[in-house]
Amino acid sequence: MTGGPSPARDYEGVTRLPYFGAVVGVAMLNAVAAAIVGSQEQVGFVVSALLFGLGLWAASLRLRNIGTSPWWALGLVVPALNIAIAVVCLALPPGFRDHRKLDTAAKVVIALLVALLLLGIAAAVLPLRSLSG
Repeated sequence: MTGGPSPARDYEGVTRLPYFGAVVGVAMLNAVAAAIVGSQEQVGFVVSALLFGLGLWAASLRLRNIGTSPWWALGLVVPALNIAIAVVCLALPPGFRDHRKLDTAAKVVIALLVALLLLGIAAAVLPLRSLSG
């Protein structure tokens, strides 16, 4: 065995782009289902639960691809932890647990998410500031 880099490993699960597509698809299906079902609460609940399960499955596949336990997908039901898991799923490259290196796409995604967070904070604070002035 030489001291060189280890050979590229094929990680199971899904990469960032298919995961993002699955999340957007589940959200769109949920919106369409809500519009179709309307006021039928029991049917709406069943459809939403099925779509939520599909979202958990997609997250578990993405977490497996990153190299972490797919059980972390259950953290999507925990406030604040769900945001951290969503960022991990959207940003980290395949096999991150093994090599611990962010690629360019991960840095761009994280920068965009931070910019959106700051924009949201500014949008919340600026109207309050104008009211006090």
